[in-house]
Amino acid sequence: MTDLSREQWPHYWFWRKRLPDRKGQPCRVLARGKMNTILVEFADGYRVTTSRYAVRRRKEDWRVLIPQEPCPFCGEEAEKLNVCHECGREGCSACMPAGVGCPCPQCDEGGAG
Repeated sequence: MTDLSREQWPHYWFWRKRLPDRKGQPCRVLARGKMNTILVEFADGYRVTTSRYAVRRRKEDWRVLIPQEPCPFCGEEAEKLNVCHECGREGCSACMPAGVGCPCPQCDEGGAG
């Protein structure tokens, strides 16, 4: 079995348009060329020449899932909750679109809460 540690495979495939089945897979850069090109190798040995924008550095272990938080309004789980600037309450992007505010009674009454 191949060791998929961050030291061995410090990048991951970022693009979905090219090689969509490889999205999120760990890889490493073997060579850098002119004109912003790189040679990438995946854990299964597949190699591809592509743009440098196709890969990103792994900041965390890729196997760790992003924690999901429940929205206090609808209960749906979201990666990131938006914060209302008027009252400070949190909610998902469906309940609190950016720049619109939140559906709490304080904000509906113009902050007179």
